[in-house]
Amino acid sequence: YTCEPTYYEADATKYVDIKVDEDGAGPLVGKTTLRFLTYNLGANPNMTVKEQMGYTSGGADDITVFGGLYQWGRKDPEHSLRCSKDDVPGSFRNTQYTSAADATAGGQFVYGSSNWLSSAVGELWGNGKAINSGGNDSPVKNTDYDPCPSGYRVPTQYEWALLGHKENGPDNPGLNLFTTPNDAAGTIPSSGIVWVRVSGGKAATSNASWSADGEVRGYALYDSTVWSNADPDYKDGTNALTDPAAPEPLLFLPAGGRRNYSDGSVDRTGSLGYYWSSVVGFTDSYYMYFFSSGVAAHSPYERAYGMSVRCISVN
Repeated sequence: YTCEPTYYEADATKYVDIKVDEDGAGPLVGKTTLRFLTYNLGANPNMTVKEQMGYTSGGADDITVFGGLYQWGRKDPEHSLRCSKDDVPGSFRNTQYTSAADATAGGQFVYGSSNWLSSAVGELWGNGKAINSGGNDSPVKNTDYDPCPSGYRVPTQYEWALLGHKENGPDNPGLNLFTTPNDAAGTIPSSGIVWVRVSGGKAATSNASWSADGEVRGYALYDSTVWSNADPDYKDGTNALTDPAAPEPLLFLPAGGRRNYSDGSVDRTGSLGYYWSSVVGFTDSYYMYFFSSGVAAHSPYERAYGMSVRCISVN
């Protein structure tokens, strides 16, 4: 596989509506449906969810399913490409941009600083509010800098959490399902969604650590009733979840790894998934992450990290 310095254009028609159970205690009272794009931003939007799960990766540089790695607050897709520094000469810089507008033209990934921007601007994705200041309950799209296509935006931290559970599901023993930071607003609903570990297109019944080798691993999300009624051979990893007769997943979230801000290297692809939210901390921003044995809404991370983006409808 040869790393190609390109990305796929987003297709706003490739989405799925996911029913959730917002229990009335959270910041989005009455929210019953989340519309997510069915692919990571920068990835091939024409692949079905099952095709994504069964894809044979060309490694950490392969954008086909993993998608791009965006620095928080940036819109330009060029900086999110997965090719290494040597593959794409001139696409990296070790000096910060002085304004967000400057970064839209150069398309260079900024490394060597914890923020790609010399000032800590919080309104680039969303409304610039922290969790306790309405960051989760007033989601907005900043059309100047939001990388998602028209009609979509970066999810809030709580919208990620709406896909989670209060308790371990019976079909996923040992899986630490969604938790939020201690200062998160609201409570985590029992969403009716099952997170299934996927490796090599099959359900991974063991939570043994995934190796960071670029292979396509991650979590498939199923309606709990659909998963409960699935043939045991799909649940125990005997048969591939990509088979035509296999239960239909709602989404697949690949473990796309991250680009490290310290030196610009891509690491942990195939091992961990990192997905940005629009909610800010003081000089950093919140994200959702997962590994082979758990899924969590995590404390803020430095904005110069390159992470996956999965877009949600603005409505």
